[in-house]
Amino acid sequence: MNSFGDGSGLFRPGNQGLSRRLFLGLEDPSISKSTVHRGFEDCLSRIELNTTRVKEASQHYNAVKSWLESKLSVTVRQVGSFQRSTKIRPIVEEGAIEPIDIDAIVCFGDAYAFVDGGITCSMALQWVNDSLTSNTTYGLLKPEIDNPVVTLSYKNEFYIELIPCYRNRIGAANSSREPASYLVANGDGLWEEADYDFDSEFITAANKRAGKKLVPAIKLVKRFIRNNGIPLKSFQIEVLCALILGPFFEGAAQNQQNWEWQDALYLFMKMAPAVLDANPTLPGSKSICQPTSNLVSTQRQLIEWAGVFDELRDLPDTKERYDIYRKVYGAPYPARV
Repeated sequence: MNSFGDGSGLFRPGNQGLSRRLFLGLEDPSISKSTVHRGFEDCLSRIELNTTRVKEASQHYNAVKSWLESKLSVTVRQVGSFQRSTKIRPIVEEGAIEPIDIDAIVCFGDAYAFVDGGITCSMALQWVNDSLTSNTTYGLLKPEIDNPVVTLSYKNEFYIELIPCYRNRIGAANSSREPASYLVANGDGLWEEADYDFDSEFITAANKRAGKKLVPAIKLVKRFIRNNGIPLKSFQIEVLCALILGPFFEGAAQNQQNWEWQDALYLFMKMAPAVLDANPTLPGSKSICQPTSNLVSTQRQLIEWAGVFDELRDLPDTKERYDIYRKVYGAPYPARV
């Protein structure tokens, strides 16, 4: 098998026989998409974040950003799924407030060496915490240090997680690397690398090559994974989608070939178990993707779901097939399109 993510054509037509049934033929406006595909299109609009809530969260974030940048010699910037435009609406009980969390780095500048008696993770965390508690409003929120972040929790289910960091300029390889990686605290309270900007640029570029279909696919996969309790973390899902579905959509775009969202979901479930064996990361990234807990169990779940999606793809486009997909995927797949 080719090394995944190298852009050499993995999962293109003809590769390993997997693509033969995924592509329905040359792109043709007269070929209508199935009701199942259109159901997933509707589902995508339903898993987008609540714009009103996002606006409120952004106001909180901008206020915190202004305060920290005025009190400390730092740069505050959003990272994570907000930065990569891959965040989806959380699953909550009916009538409950939808929580929104924002991850942001608090960058203290460049780091050029590790030295005895230098700045520790706990020191950087304390500086951020002290700056927040010195503010009358944020002090009342009782910011909490929970390595590797300082968390501000608002009563209306908004959370801002602040990540103290330094741009990594240690060694010749990092002295001029752009985008720079960051040194952030790990679970043991030690500095480790995170490639927030590189990862974001990688996903953005892969999405562009994929005809802007990769990010929507990430969102659909995330919601399915959460609906079914499969223990994959958000960033793990994004990495897997980039490696598996990025080349799939890119090949479809280049060859003007038809596909449907359920094909992408099937391909993810089919290929992810093998890719997980390698504890995958984005090619060139320095971000550490934590190993999947209960790997064998997770792989077994994905394989079982791949079998389900494979069987469904052979069924004719009927009301019964649509209803089965709705039951398999779960909320918020619509009752009918």
